[in-house]
Amino acid sequence: MGLFSHILKAYDSSVKTTRGFIIGVVEAEGEVHNKNILLNDVFVDYPDLIWHLNNGKFIILGRKGMGKSAVGEYLISITNDQPNQFAAMVSHHKIELEKLIQNSYQEHSVENHSALFKWVVLTQILNLMTENEHIQHWDEMKTLNKFLNRNRGFVGIDKYEIYDHETAKGFSVNIEYLKRLCARLGIDVKEKGSKAIYYKMLPDLEQTMVQLMNKDEGNDYLLVIDDLDIGYKNKKENNDMLVDLLRVVKYYNNEVFARNNLSTRIIVLLRDDISRHIMNYADTAKMIDSYAFTLRWYQENISEDKLLLKQFINKRIEHNFKRLSIEYDMADPWSEFVEKAKRGEHKSSFKYILDQTFYRPRDLVLLFNDIGSKDIPLPISHKEIIRLIARYSKEMIGEIRNELSSQLSDREIDDVLKILYGHGGQRETFSYDELIKELQDAEFYNPVGIAEMLFDYSLIGNKNEKGGFNFKFREREGHVCEMNKHQNFVLHNIIKKYASINHGV
Repeated sequence: MGLFSHILKAYDSSVKTTRGFIIGVVEAEGEVHNKNILLNDVFVDYPDLIWHLNNGKFIILGRKGMGKSAVGEYLISITNDQPNQFAAMVSHHKIELEKLIQNSYQEHSVENHSALFKWVVLTQILNLMTENEHIQHWDEMKTLNKFLNRNRGFVGIDKYEIYDHETAKGFSVNIEYLKRLCARLGIDVKEKGSKAIYYKMLPDLEQTMVQLMNKDEGNDYLLVIDDLDIGYKNKKENNDMLVDLLRVVKYYNNEVFARNNLSTRIIVLLRDDISRHIMNYADTAKMIDSYAFTLRWYQENISEDKLLLKQFINKRIEHNFKRLSIEYDMADPWSEFVEKAKRGEHKSSFKYILDQTFYRPRDLVLLFNDIGSKDIPLPISHKEIIRLIARYSKEMIGEIRNELSSQLSDREIDDVLKILYGHGGQRETFSYDELIKELQDAEFYNPVGIAEMLFDYSLIGNKNEKGGFNFKFREREGHVCEMNKHQNFVLHNIIKKYASINHGV
């Protein structure tokens, strides 16, 4: 029973309403331990993703809200349910790229960054090994625990405190127990004394990890790196750091784990727009092409009930109906949740709602985010859906501002959105030249690049001569959706909705 359950009982009603519904939590981490909607209970397995991960892919790409973090949390949870598998999430607050940049970015940054990322990987995996109760009786593990505990300030990444002047010089670690462990494993440690700069011990740590894993046959380890977009700006130093990180992950997955026949893996969750910013490095295009899997939820020429997004929302609706003991249509829970479209309307209620979104799981969660606190009669009427979309439009503008902040200042975001709002009126389309002129008048130094960015984020799309629309979020696998300067442009529906409500256009 939850802390406030005794209060919620007062809201019980025999009338079927949305009271108590929890379609989801905007942040995937919030669904891991939320007893009302556990991620494992409502997760929709993305087709072929596990197959691709099992066959060498280790970068999961997707726009913000595509479900990357949900995939990561799901992989962690199902791994932790297995007695011989151990996993951990290495999130932004454990690495804090921005602090690293501010305090350790120097002329020889590649060496510094790569070494630090290797330290993070090695210590995190060794930490995972200490959670394996089946091997704690080993003498090697007792010595390993002493080494990790002796250097807890540098190994406990949650409390990483190496961002001061010591980072640039190279922080020293106590190696007394590591030397004992290496001696037991037959590894020759060249460092003398009881302390050494951390990066000088990386080869010995790596050999230690590999030998312990070879002895620990049948147990697997997984690291998932997430939240790399927090605080990210499209600057050289940020991109250098990300490329260094990806190279280190590739090195361990391919050169260390695979070559030693270890099933241990490191997976990186990365926004696709950020991945485009690092394509000008010598090896990144090939790395992304070879090792990345992109999450796409838009599907064409498929029946509505088979759409992944329909499965996503139906699974969550069904979970709520069962939890709240409400009878429903098991074949299509949606039909009991939202009122059907009126006869003669060419779009179903689900398709109408989808067209107000960017076809992402997060959009549907945002749209129905707070219905559980209200007594909205079920099925939800079209009139109520209009109200929810109006509120959702405001939430989406906040999300859009957040995404654009990786490339634009707050003032530039204000100017861009003001230009877009101006096209939200009755005159549906506008030309490329009009957009460029408006961006020039707003004193953007690179209006062509801004226009391309707006298209890449699906804030604008093309409208062809036949009345069809071409938006980036509708890009299919194997196809590249590119902006056509010679076609007219339109705003995304949710931008138009927000503009009409809040700017009177």
